[in-house]
Amino acid sequence: LIHDVKHFGVNNSQLQLEQHAVWQIYDNGSCQERYSMHCGLSIFIEEFPELSREFLQGCPMFLRLVSSAVLATDISSSEVQRKVKEKFEAVMADESDSSKSKCERTEAALEHILLLADVGHCSQKYDTFLRWNRAFYEECFVNYLNERGIDPRNGWYEGQIRFLEKYVMPLATRCESLMHLSCPLTTGVQSILGRWRLEGAEWTEQMIEELWRKKDSTEIICSDG
Repeated sequence: LIHDVKHFGVNNSQLQLEQHAVWQIYDNGSCQERYSMHCGLSIFIEEFPELSREFLQGCPMFLRLVSSAVLATDISSSEVQRKVKEKFEAVMADESDSSKSKCERTEAALEHILLLADVGHCSQKYDTFLRWNRAFYEECFVNYLNERGIDPRNGWYEGQIRFLEKYVMPLATRCESLMHLSCPLTTGVQSILGRWRLEGAEWTEQMIEELWRKKDSTEIICSDG
């Protein structure tokens, strides 16, 4: 519920470039993830005092688990993702290893579950993938028109292939290892990747042309327009 609360619609690097107040406040990395965690937990504690008290008393590791899971969603940070992967491999490699606490295993599992949920459209139906892919492209395009990001038209089709191959597929593979029952996560990613290779270039070209024609209309909302 608190993932991406009050997200600014641009990446952390852009906030750093703009010297945004949130980046200055949370200047030790993952600024929007830390901001959303602070806002979300503040609302939870202030608006639901009895429920939050039950959570905190009943689960002493609640804040640690929530914090680690939300901070893990900074997928633009190679350092964050390296640490998340290393933690997962360390605590999940041998489930019989008693040196690894239950909390460590739970922490690593929750981080991966939230990471997978963040890109869940990449392992579902192809039409679902296209719908969310277009939404993200449009967000990036609006940012570009507002001079708050790079032009997403350059390499969009190829970028999705790299993202699916290098990030989503390994993530889905690790998440499948958490589920002892058969769970077709990687099958879904492979299916989307196969269709995208065949159809994605033409679909991307059509989307780019359509949104470029609409860029001066009210159908694409720009902060200056």
